[in-house]
Amino acid sequence: MTTNKKSNKYNKMAILAIILVMPGLLFYFLQQKAENRYQSLPILGPKTLSGTFHSKRGVQIPDTVFHQVTPFSLINEDETLVQFPMDQESISIVNFFYTHCDTFCLETNRSMSKLANIFSKNEIIKFYSLSVDSTDTPEVLKEYVYQFDKENTHWEFLTSNDERVLEISRSEFLLDALADTSKHHSFIISPYLVLLDSRQQIRGYYDGSESKQMDQLIDEIKLLVTEELRLKNLY
Repeated sequence: MTTNKKSNKYNKMAILAIILVMPGLLFYFLQQKAENRYQSLPILGPKTLSGTFHSKRGVQIPDTVFHQVTPFSLINEDETLVQFPMDQESISIVNFFYTHCDTFCLETNRSMSKLANIFSKNEIIKFYSLSVDSTDTPEVLKEYVYQFDKENTHWEFLTSNDERVLEISRSEFLLDALADTSKHHSFIISPYLVLLDSRQQIRGYYDGSESKQMDQLIDEIKLLVTEELRLKNLY
């Protein structure tokens, strides 16, 4: 009987100790480990140190400058000048194609169509398909666009009458893009869809011809929307 009483006494003391310690541990977790409470997508592309610093819990941390896509303007199938990004607070999904492409272009644009319709009611998400071919005039683009359901979506097909889109793909979105000299009037471009945040920073690349990567993109668009809303509430 005495042994049981001692055991109960120690159990009560252990429970009391846990009750006393838990608030401190919870505070430490929330204050010191707050960065682990949220998932965040990586920021991709070249980065440099700005030479400035910010303070975090008394520690000086160097500020990093991340690659950002420079705003640009192109025309759509209705010969309307469209600014990228259309909205400074929007998330963007971008891909590159040309209308007579006989490889993956049709599949990647079908993926864009699916995504644009899934997120059609979310005003913060915009979609852009850019033709790398200067002969894809608005008239050619209009005929091509008919095969996709882009009504009531935030999806733009864009083109240019020069080689600017090839340069935009390389320098801004960091994707290969060049004329294919082994074939007549053909191009070597990437099948990737690019996810950008509202600061035009690249947050992910996804193969538009791979269904698993499209499922991943859907999840990560939702994650980025959550991140954007959280950051907006902080400022």
